Formats: sequence, structure tokens, C-alpha cells
Amino acid sequence: MFDDPTAYRKDLSALIEGFVLVGLDREELLQSAEVNLDDPVGDAMQAQVDAHMRLWAAAAVADPRPALPLLVGMAVPFGAYGVVDYLGSSSLCVASGMRQLERFFGLITDVVGLRLVEESGRRGVEVRVLRPLPGVACFGVLYTLGVTVAHLRYATPAPLEVSEVWLTHPPSDPTEFEAALGGPVRFGALRTVFFLSDASWDAPCTRSEPALHAVLERHALEAAARRGLGSSLIDKLWPRIARLLRDGQPTLDDVALHVAMSARTLQRRLKAEGTSFSELVDRVRQSLASRYLSEQDRSVAEVAWLLGYSDASAFVRAFERWTGMTPGRFRSGERSELIGQGTEARESLG
Repeated sequence: MFDDPTAYRKDLSALIEGFVLVGLDREELLQSAEVNLDDPVGDAMQAQVDAHMRLWAAAAVADPRPALPLLVGMAVPFGAYGVVDYLGSSSLCVASGMRQLERFFGLITDVVGLRLVEESGRRGVEVRVLRPLPGVACFGVLYTLGVTVAHLRYATPAPLEVSEVWLTHPPSDPTEFEAALGGPVRFGALRTVFFLSDASWDAPCTRSEPALHAVLERHALEAAARRGLGSSLIDKLWPRIARLLRDGQPTLDDVALHVAMSARTLQRRLKAEGTSFSELVDRVRQSLASRYLSEQDRSVAEVAWLLGYSDASAFVRAFERWTGMTPGRFRSGERSELIGQGTEARESLG
């Protein structure tokens, strides 16, 4: 599951904490599963898979409810997955936070992934099996669904409106599933997807803070590089767009040329990743703005120029749209609580 044993142990610890919070006895579970947390698992993937599957098998005996993996995932406390949790919650809104979860979910596991989808005008999140290992479709998908929904609820003050959930699992009593997820559940689907209302996608994140978000994003990129995770198309385009901004508004043709694609192909690829070229340019500007404004020796006019704006007033309007505050207020604002969260998130990277 992980080449990095530290990441594996964090994932295993989060799983065990979830088991405990739904009422299972920690020591009995470990003993029944014959899992010793002090064993030097190292980077032997099969040993990691076996430990997880033994835990799930033991948990299923102790609590045979079909919804158990979902409930365990929903019980995992926010922050258990470190920088990925905090990166999502410090985004501007649920939609942008979910894009970061999709982008960096590989820091949690490479067995299951998230993908933003759109079906008949509805926006949703697909939980995908990336490695068809034993038990992943049975336990891992529901567990990941539970963690994702629960942590999105934590990130926004507004109620998370789940409009529908598709599960690939065979038909079962939906009562417990629907009570936990807050929306209708359809079993026997071809994919596992949960859909949110437009209001929920656009809901602001309670802990949105651009400067903290920029720091966490850099740490996530560094962590991904250390673990040898493959770069997404967005990660490849990001530095190119950042460089082109100094010359004004980047064009789709210029950026497409950088990745040896036609403009139409690039548009199609970005749509498949749940974004558009103009939205990506806006995200790059937002991230860089937080970084540049943290450098007190840069004037607002210089920051505007670095981000490709023709004048400072256009940048100020954009920054107010992103954050709800002016650049001046951002620089002088009190962010002690959020800085503390950033320290905790950085320490979680190990």
C-alpha cells in the first residue's frame, strides 16, 4: 500500500481509531487480527495488505453490520490524515477543497482514489479502486466514502446536502447507510459515487485561509515528490502558468504547447480532472497571491504585476472575491489560530 512505512502506520492508526470510536475493543481487535503495531512492517506491501485485511475480518466478526466500514470511516477524527485534511479545510469552498483531496489523496493511500465527476448536471465524487487487492472493494471503498463525507462535513458550517449515493455493493437494508450519509442510497451501481447539492459544493470552508493553504500546498507537493507519486496534469501545468503570468494572461495555446497537446485536447483533459483552463489560472493566481503577500517587502502593485494583472485594482477585486478581504487586511489580519493549525498539519507529515 505504501513504500513509506510512516504513512502506512498513520493510515493503520487512523483505521484503528475509527474501530474504537464505533465501539470495538482495541486490544481484542488487535489480538484477534494478530496485528502488532510494533512489528517492523517496512515497505513489504503484502504485509501491509494482510494486516489491514485481518483487522477488517476481525471487525466484521465483532460487528457484522453491512454498514460497518462506512461508519468506521465516518468516525475517523478530522486531522488523522494530516496535511490532506488541513489542505481541504483551508480551501475557499467545498468544491476547491474537494479538488485538493482528489489531487493529493495519494498521500493517504495508493489503493483507493477520489475523482470529481459530473452526471446529468449533478456534481459528485467517485471513490475508485486503484489496486484490486483483496477486500478493497468490500471494505476500503466504503471506509473511504465515510472518511470523505465526514471530513467534508467538518470543513463547512453549512449542513452537507448529499443528494444521492451510488454503491456497487449488493442490495442491503439502506436504513443505516442513509441515516449516516444523509441522502438516498442506490445499491448495485456500476460505480461508487456520492452527489452533493450545488449549495453544498459552493459552501465556504469554515477554516479557509489563503496563506495557510499556500503553505500546506507546498508541503503536500514536497511530500508527494518524496514518495515518488506521479504528477497529475494540473501539477505539470501549474509551474508553466506561474511563469507565464509575469507576461500577462496565459493563453490556452501557450500552455498546451508546453505539454505537447492541442488546445482542444488540453481542454478535454482538464474537464476530465474536474476543472477548466480559466479556473486553473485563477487557482494558480490565488495560491501565488497568498505567497507573495506574505513577503512584506512586495507592494500590492508588484504582486498584481507578478500575477499578470494590468493594474492593482483588478488584483484587489480578484483577491476580495477569493478571500472576502483586501490584500491590506490580509497582511495585517490576526491568524494565530490558523497558524497553529498549519504547524500541526506540517508536523503530521513526519
